[in-house]
Amino acid sequence: MSQMEESKINDDIDLKEIINAVNVHRWFIIITVFIAGMISVSAALYLPNKYKSDTLVAPVSSDNTSALAGLASQFGGLASMAGINLSGGGDDKSILALEVLKSRKFLMKFVTDNNLAKDILAASDWDEKADQIIYDQEIYSNNQWVRSPPKSRPVIPTPLEVYEEFLSKNLRVSEDEDTGYYRIAVIHYSPVWAKDVLEKLMLALNQTVKQSDISEADKSIAYIEKSLAATTNADMMNVFFQLIEQQYQVKMLASVKADYVFKTVDPPIIAEEKDSPSRALICIIGVLLGGFLSVFISLVRYFWNK
Repeated sequence: MSQMEESKINDDIDLKEIINAVNVHRWFIIITVFIAGMISVSAALYLPNKYKSDTLVAPVSSDNTSALAGLASQFGGLASMAGINLSGGGDDKSILALEVLKSRKFLMKFVTDNNLAKDILAASDWDEKADQIIYDQEIYSNNQWVRSPPKSRPVIPTPLEVYEEFLSKNLRVSEDEDTGYYRIAVIHYSPVWAKDVLEKLMLALNQTVKQSDISEADKSIAYIEKSLAATTNADMMNVFFQLIEQQYQVKMLASVKADYVFKTVDPPIIAEEKDSPSRALICIIGVLLGGFLSVFISLVRYFWNK
């Protein structure tokens, strides 16, 4: 008998042994899969719905970079002699704004200013008829924190803890690589809360970037005016006047432009359908895991006894 034929016979024997093992323990497998299915269905029905409110935004182009580039090409040499950089850095304001959106400083201030701690850490469901958030009574009860806090955390959550929870479970930011647009979403048990918080979040982000640019423009103007007072060179004075004009344009645009960082393409709405959980998927995964586990146990028991 050749080695190939012998290997084929061994494979046939192994396959028959596996089939026989499954057949011997078929009722154990059937009952286990049934129990796993029931547990999966119960878990899927127990989990409360979560809703997502999102907005599609497009980066707003800025003329500041192009204006600085024009000045750099015309007066770059003179400006560099005076210690002034006209390159503008080339930073994309939208990328900076997204980093601000996810930053500790911005989000910690946002959740604190809007008193969102209990809605982020203690919410467990939503009463649709009353339009009220339901809180876990073991975490937040009678307007007080009664939870058993995680290790190294106080009973009353710190802004850092609220920030970490909000960033990991409530906030979603994604980019469409084809269009360069961004989709920003807030997820919560209450669709009304999700829409309201998303609107406030985008407004706060817009105001934060505005104030930052205005502050930077004021500092630049003060520095340029100081440099202007210290020079008698006509060309340099021309550069300084144009730089001051450019910085005042920045302040004007920041003060009057509604869509300063992002232009809203699709505004947030109150979701009518849940975003999660996927109950069908939970049931399927539960049944598959139950089937795999029961077959594995059956094979182990069969070959161990044999």
